[in-house]
Amino acid sequence: MVLKTLYIIELTETEEGGLELVDPSWSAERDAISMTATSEMTASSVDFDMNVSDQQSEFSEWSGSRKSSLFPGPEEGGPPRKKVKSPPVISPTGSSTSIYSGGSSSIDWTTTGTTLEMQGTRVTRTQYGFRTLQESSAKMCLKVTGYPLPDITWYKDDVQLHEDERHTFYSDEDGFFAMTIDPVQVTDTGRYTCMATNEYGQASTSAFFRVLKVEKEAAPPAFVTKLKDKECKEGDVIDFECEVEGWPEPELVWLVDDQPLRPSHDFRLQYDGQTAKLEIRDAQPDDTGVYTVKIQNEFGSIESKAELFVQADPDKNHVAPEFQATIEDVECDEGEEVRFKSVITGDPNPEITWFINGKPLSESEKVKFISEDGICILTIKDVTRHFDGMVTCQGSNRLGSASCDGRLKVRVPPAPPTFNRPLEDKTVQEKSTVVFEVDVSGWPEPTLTFTLCGKELKHGEEGVEIVGHDGFYRISIPNTSIDKHDGEIVAKAQNEHGTAESRARLTVEQEEEESRSAPTFLKDIEDQTVKTGEFAVFETTVRGNPNPEVTWFINGHKMDQGSPGVKIEAHNHDHKLTIDSAQYAGTVLCRAENAVGRFETKARLIVLAPEKQKKAPKFVEILVDKTETVDNTVVFEVRVEGEPKPTVTWYLKGEELKKSDRVEIREFDGSIKLQIKNIKIEEAGEIKAIATNSEGSDETRATLTVQKKPFAPEFDLRPKSLTVEKGSEAVFTAHAFGIPLPTYEWSINGRKVREGQEGARVTRDESTVDGASILTIDTATYYSEVNHLTISVVAENTLGAEETGAQLTIEPKKESVIVDEKDSKKSTSEVQKSSETTQQ
Repeated sequence: MVLKTLYIIELTETEEGGLELVDPSWSAERDAISMTATSEMTASSVDFDMNVSDQQSEFSEWSGSRKSSLFPGPEEGGPPRKKVKSPPVISPTGSSTSIYSGGSSSIDWTTTGTTLEMQGTRVTRTQYGFRTLQESSAKMCLKVTGYPLPDITWYKDDVQLHEDERHTFYSDEDGFFAMTIDPVQVTDTGRYTCMATNEYGQASTSAFFRVLKVEKEAAPPAFVTKLKDKECKEGDVIDFECEVEGWPEPELVWLVDDQPLRPSHDFRLQYDGQTAKLEIRDAQPDDTGVYTVKIQNEFGSIESKAELFVQADPDKNHVAPEFQATIEDVECDEGEEVRFKSVITGDPNPEITWFINGKPLSESEKVKFISEDGICILTIKDVTRHFDGMVTCQGSNRLGSASCDGRLKVRVPPAPPTFNRPLEDKTVQEKSTVVFEVDVSGWPEPTLTFTLCGKELKHGEEGVEIVGHDGFYRISIPNTSIDKHDGEIVAKAQNEHGTAESRARLTVEQEEEESRSAPTFLKDIEDQTVKTGEFAVFETTVRGNPNPEVTWFINGHKMDQGSPGVKIEAHNHDHKLTIDSAQYAGTVLCRAENAVGRFETKARLIVLAPEKQKKAPKFVEILVDKTETVDNTVVFEVRVEGEPKPTVTWYLKGEELKKSDRVEIREFDGSIKLQIKNIKIEEAGEIKAIATNSEGSDETRATLTVQKKPFAPEFDLRPKSLTVEKGSEAVFTAHAFGIPLPTYEWSINGRKVREGQEGARVTRDESTVDGASILTIDTATYYSEVNHLTISVVAENTLGAEETGAQLTIEPKKESVIVDEKDSKKSTSEVQKSSETTQQ
């Protein structure tokens, strides 16, 4: 018996223990080691919610009680940022999503790939996600940007997670978030999702995580169940599924006609190490082919094949997207609401994406989308200068894409410079570094100059650093001395509409070597967990000589007495910060600083989100009537809203439908679908869906019509041969069964009867849906010396045709009748009367 060995990569722990962040560059080395070890077990490829990404996470573990110096604090590591309101962006840890240059800013509105990373001493990557052993520990981590700082919510299989004995949440002001599970259990297997939300939008990422109880005996890959051939109609949802086994868990590759199959909106791949599934949405005739799934591990490989045939729908006329009306340029003032509208056609219905300067928009409180019946509307409330630029509406379907552009010009009212945050007086010891910060507004954006003791400060001279953007500036002066720096510092802001100044006093004191001590926290601040709207209190005691200056930060933003939602109190060496949790959540940091040194203590403020408001179910997408052919598959789809999540029950002709070989009920992308295979004639009737939760119920109904299978026409009523007198009408009747209903074409002596033709007309018996076809001939028009006509009729539909015929004999009209040998004759009228009497 061969057993596979599990290689374990241990992460070093310091004496203090704990989880922290390290230099992102270390992650590449860590990944290389991890890949080497896990290559002895299984292939290291990652499947995140079926969106494959080669990006490696740069969020790593570090043991220590404080943030590593490799991650600067709120006043370190480059220019400070004046936050521009923007939606959440989940990005590879360590990356930046806002680009600043020359005082202007552009916002990256996109979510950059799958970035949820799993770490732990026994966590390894597999093709379906991540794997670990029971009783080990694991940590999921990612980096999120956006302003205001997004709220983070963790979910397992769509169920929200909360902190408890095994689940611990972490966050800091740099946007790093993590959840630790310790110890992991088999029941922790599932899909984990992290949702980041603020008023400007939402972003999410997820990964599948599997927990194994024990190692298994090594074995080559094998199929427990194989793929099966499929046949469907154009537009149907079809799936291939198989179950595999083997250890290490096999790698899996899907092929179509021997070419690799890439996941997309229409091709969804799922694999959890045991069950592999390919789901094809909106099947098309081009999807017809041979589908293959190959599985392999180091002990061998095997494959399973199946054929798919997609029957074309002759009623469908697919069209690439095309704009019938394009968006127009808009000019507005900052703070106004703007609206863009376009009209697009296409089959299948195009998917609509809106862009600002090439960056896709996501829906939020400010940004709203409407897309209905080809009408596409974008509404932006409270427009800011950051929306200025090119607006693009793009529509895409399987056949192609189209786009149209419009210019959004945001007028910003001119304003002279104003200091929102002026310079503050500072007192420092000689040979230390002093930092000044200012925040200035105005339009056009003002230029700033700084002078100290009457001499202009310039970036790069004598170690001075002046960095700034978007009106927020930071001046750092190193190695201060009484002779050069003790005096007044002036900041002057100027634009074409005016100037403004801010002044402050810099006092430089001589160094005092005796009795000096760095700040010391006698009491660290502690984590607080409160409900939304409650007040959280953080308290600490700090000592030092000179007396330390104490400042508070929330998520990296400095708080003062004027900051909304906070109250700062100090009494001797005791300091207290009270926070309104309706306005803040995240990392709270207290910094104590004097001429000797600087120390910090930090804690987390965890705000429990309010429970979702309950509401009764409501169908937002209702059932529609369907007509389908016997033995085919019919699909009904609904979409329902409600809280708690409603349960949907299906009924056919009053009988509840349960899952079976013929009946499949599933949820996909927020919708609930009912699929009935091999439908029968007797199953025609009412389809009903009822949604229920604790708050009530709602229902929707539709009619299922089942028609027989198509077949070529067959005559059940054929025209009969006739003999008539010239001048009277000859009537021929024919009827044929067929699906689709046949059409009829009559001919006289091989010449087709046309509409409006003299002497012949074709009508239909209106008493039934599939009424007989009737040919009426005026014999006076067709009389000739050869008084015999050949009548034929062809019944035809898409599956074939059948022909039948009859003969028409036209006799001359009798003008007189001979009565006796004396050539006595009756009048013409008498002959006619006699003839009529005889016929009667």
